[in-house]
Amino acid sequence: MEKKKIDSKAIKITRDISILFLLFSISGWIYEVILGFIHYGVYLNRGYCFGPWLVIYGFGGLILYAIFRKLLHKDLKIGKVNIRPLTIIIYIALLATIIELAATYILQFNNIPYNTLWDYHKYPFNFEGRIALRPSVRFGLLGGGMFYFALPLYNKFINMKNQKLCNVITAIVLCLFVIDLLCRIKFGNNYTGPA
Repeated sequence: MEKKKIDSKAIKITRDISILFLLFSISGWIYEVILGFIHYGVYLNRGYCFGPWLVIYGFGGLILYAIFRKLLHKDLKIGKVNIRPLTIIIYIALLATIIELAATYILQFNNIPYNTLWDYHKYPFNFEGRIALRPSVRFGLLGGGMFYFALPLYNKFINMKNQKLCNVITAIVLCLFVIDLLCRIKFGNNYTGPA
């Protein structure tokens, strides 16, 4: 009986992490599509995958969540004003910038030119076009929005009464994601728009 309990807990943890990864990946894709429309006036499907997910946002979001989740609901006050959300946004902006910079080197190491995915040479306060201040601020705001608005929805989803439905939805979306990754390996990058 104890082994069955442990197995079911491990499955739930794996499912919850998968849902978080997909939530961050899909939110990142939505953010990039909106940004592409604002900047270029057209729909751009950013990233290497064909579907509505950006893997870097998924992994980045998981890292940020693992680091900051315990801080989210602790107050940090100056006088009567809770500045915890502001500090979380600043921390996320800094860490997301480090993740993005590391990603450019990982892509470059694997002979994938990062500047086909993003290029910040035209932005003020950039470093080799790999990172820049404006996108870093946007990442902080996006991360803060995810933590304070999307995570409550995530918690409702994973704690819904019908856990079987939650599992089925997660399995279907995860399968679509894995198929997409496999197609990406076979067919290559889907992105051909501006960096």
